[in-house]
Amino acid sequence: MTLCVYAITASPCAPVVSGVRLRAIGAGRVWASAAPVRRAPAVTPASLRRYHRTVNAIAAASTAVLPVRFGTAIEEAELRAVLRSRRAALAAALRQVRGQVQMTVRLIERGTMPGRTAGIAVPRSGKEYLQARADSASSRSIPGFAPVREALGRWTREERVERTSSVTSIYHLVPRRAAGTYRQTALAALEGAGLRAVVSGPFPPYAFTSF
Repeated sequence: MTLCVYAITASPCAPVVSGVRLRAIGAGRVWASAAPVRRAPAVTPASLRRYHRTVNAIAAASTAVLPVRFGTAIEEAELRAVLRSRRAALAAALRQVRGQVQMTVRLIERGTMPGRTAGIAVPRSGKEYLQARADSASSRSIPGFAPVREALGRWTREERVERTSSVTSIYHLVPRRAAGTYRQTALAALEGAGLRAVVSGPFPPYAFTSF
């Protein structure tokens, strides 16, 4: 049987979530929430919205959830084998996100058009290249972001950073109960720092899973 996997949770999920009939595959403290399908879902706006609604509903009913990449379709026997082989790592990841949600800060560079790269120097050595890679993965290298990072530090449990030519996305793992306060503090700190940004969330921790 082919299954479309939506999320990994610390306990079995309800049989029907957001109109989707789910199966709980797993044991102990590692379970997959999945639905039988004939084939992997096509990437369309409607299917992406349906996926997001389902993952949100699973997260709302779970103490810990790791969203699975959209469109992951796998045979049941293979899924069970993956869960067995990665049980320890998945259990540790679930402990990390227990009671947590994802908040996202997207910084938009002023005067830079999307898709256009400005002011990027060409590395002159392997050392410079590796340093540039390390800097791009850290919010510490974002000009003007230090006071914002400090203001949000009391709630930030973990951080991920992604960059394009004109947008830097900073993902923070924060306690579910602190999401509203985090948002208010982030907006005030960003305004005080003069940064152009969008704050969104809370979301399931999409940026903090590798399944």
